[in-house]
Amino acid sequence: VVKHHQWVVLSRRDAEIFVRNWGQLSQYGSFAQDGSYALEAGEYKWSAPRMGRDGLANASDAIARRDIGTGSRCVEEEAFSTMVFGLYEPAKKHRWKELLAVAR
Repeated sequence: VVKHHQWVVLSRRDAEIFVRNWGQLSQYGSFAQDGSYALEAGEYKWSAPRMGRDGLANASDAIARRDIGTGSRCVEEEAFSTMVFGLYEPAKKHRWKELLAVAR
């Protein structure tokens, strides 16, 4: 996920989860041609895993990112939180509150 002048700091565990899930759920590698990507703006070629019972992303329960409305989402930020913790869904709001409380 590339965006200029933006950084994400992850723990080793979270970085390993992100890399594993991104490798499994992203299709961007198949669009690389001569060092660049042949994609149109707004094309999302990855799947968003849902949050599992353990509060982490469940890569075996994922939906296509293009099927999720964009709204005010910042996709390059969403990719990291989704790949580590899973898609934000209102039914699991209590789990997200727990994660945010620990992060503070």
